[in-house]
Amino acid sequence: MKTQIFTCDLCKQSKSENDLCHLTVGTRGITISPNKYHSDINIDICKDCLEKKGFVIKPEDKMIEAEINKNKKTLEDKIVDILQDLDVAFHE
Repeated sequence: MKTQIFTCDLCKQSKSENDLCHLTVGTRGITISPNKYHSDINIDICKDCLEKKGFVIKPEDKMIEAEINKNKKTLEDKIVDILQDLDVAFHE
């Protein structure tokens, strides 16, 4: 028998697999060293943390168009905040 533990990358709390949402951040063009590119970043965020960021958490079939549009706008506005919460920094 195998035990799996699912953890939110933001709050570090143990969650069930169904309580996590998965984000993949593409890193195309980011080089670590010559000819070595960074792989995509996979992030698991619990629904509680997403709600704190302003997302509407409902089953997809129960969401109205305004809520879907709000989530799209929130993701676009908050993606850098989420990455900074994970200690990914953007500096020049």
